[in-house]
Amino acid sequence: MRKWDRRFESDWNSIHEPGGSCEVRIPVAQSIAAIAAVFAAVVAGGFLAALAANFSTRGDMLRRLFACRGCGAIPAPRDLAPLLNWFICRARCRRCGTVVATFDPPVQLAAVAVALWSATVFTGWRLGATCLLGWLLLGLAIVDHCHFRLPNVLTLPLLAAGLAAAAAGGGPSLGDAVIGAVAGFTAFAAVGWLYRRSRGRDGLGLGDAKLLGAVGAWVGWPALPGVVLAASLTALVGALGRAGGTLRANAATPLAFGPYIALATWLAVLYGPLLRQGA
Repeated sequence: MRKWDRRFESDWNSIHEPGGSCEVRIPVAQSIAAIAAVFAAVVAGGFLAALAANFSTRGDMLRRLFACRGCGAIPAPRDLAPLLNWFICRARCRRCGTVVATFDPPVQLAAVAVALWSATVFTGWRLGATCLLGWLLLGLAIVDHCHFRLPNVLTLPLLAAGLAAAAAGGGPSLGDAVIGAVAGFTAFAAVGWLYRRSRGRDGLGLGDAKLLGAVGAWVGWPALPGVVLAASLTALVGALGRAGGTLRANAATPLAFGPYIALATWLAVLYGPLLRQGA
């Protein structure tokens, strides 16, 4: 039985009363939690879509994230959910008619998918924590893919949330989480420094180091090697795919490593690490 199966069974047995009404209320409570997570995903998806679309622009945070790219107006709160705006306003600004970025609805649908996926594995407050993890990883993956950046506005909250989850007993021990955060950041920062010294150009940036440090807080230091291995293998497959299935890829061609770390982390948190202790 997988680790998350045992956790779910323990949560069920702790509140189940044979012959009682809990047998009816528990599925209802889980359904309500899943629905609440989906509604939260709509808001989270709107923020992530705006961040990905306007990350490279300058200005104050509110205007940089949410201002219309045509007239510069700050949208009303009802318009901050791109998926709803897509249907209500035909994906256009209410003031000037500028078309909303076409990738906004897919980003929001991906955020909803994260919530539904999390609900198949976790319940209670762990569901909320896992949704937060998934949304932050999704935002980091999108921004890194589009702009080759891993912003502090996402990596630092990811680190804080991982340490908080560990302190609350929802992941590795707090000690393993702290060691994992330090080890993840230090390892990638050292690799990036050595690559820069030997090649004269950046390989792994500090953004990648901060992301792996945050990942270490979520999975603990024993699971970090498995996350790095899985991310490296999937990145290799992605690089070969971009090169047409050959080994002739240019070493100087930039490759966003953040999406692969995000995917490996997500699977490790939901289904357990790739490399297990004592295996």
